[in-house]
Amino acid sequence: MPPTATERQLAAEIHDLRSGFHDFRAEVAEKLGAINANIEGLRTRTDAGLATAQEFRVEIAEKLGAINANLEGFRGRTETSLAVARWMASALVPIVVALMGWGFMQAQRAAHIEDSIAELRGHARDQDSRIARLIEFHGPGNTTPRVQPKHPQ
Repeated sequence: MPPTATERQLAAEIHDLRSGFHDFRAEVAEKLGAINANIEGLRTRTDAGLATAQEFRVEIAEKLGAINANLEGFRGRTETSLAVARWMASALVPIVVALMGWGFMQAQRAAHIEDSIAELRGHARDQDSRIARLIEFHGPGNTTPRVQPKHPQ
């Protein structure tokens, strides 16, 4: 039996459908190949990025180690400086306190000396006035009193 028109039409549509599927499959295969190539490129860049990140991490670790060593040295110098400052303070504080006490004592002695000098000046003024009265009473170079005795001799 010869194929009918419907069968021929159906066969033509199936052929078109197969050819469309073949084209679709080829197109999907081409796109999947492009996606695979893109993924491979990303993986290569990621691997390179990870290697760079590891190198960066190693470099950071080295620099942090150097900073840590510098800080340890600084810490040691600081501790030494503080120990010296502590020692100097413990040595200087008693000296400063002693000097302040000595200064206070010298100020008191100076005040006492000033008081003594003022007292001596007052005493000297009293003596000057007594001497002046004696000179006035006896006269200069005269050892006999000026006043005549009440009873004639």
